[in-house]
Amino acid sequence: MFCHKCNSENLETSLNCTKCGDSLITSVVGGSSSKIYQEATRELDAHWFGRIGGFVGAALAAFFLKVVFADMYFDKQQIYLGIVLGAFVGLILGRFIGLRRR
Repeated sequence: MFCHKCNSENLETSLNCTKCGDSLITSVVGGSSSKIYQEATRELDAHWFGRIGGFVGAALAAFFLKVVFADMYFDKQQIYLGIVLGAFVGLILGRFIGLRRR
């Protein structure tokens, strides 16, 4: 296998070039400019942004229900529902932001 950066020959099982140290895996799958790579990273970003957004949404909903609206009475079921809805909205917004990043 030849390195796409320095054109030196490497073993077929090498992960990095023995001369320049650059990754040989990207040259096998088409590099970071390939459409498959870009779609995979975009989906991975959306996945993680969604998880982080869901956590932040649940935390913000819990904060608002327990601290900001503390003088209003909410039973446990309403508080749990508010937290779940906050997590769901955060997840959707996080995925949307993750998909729109690139």
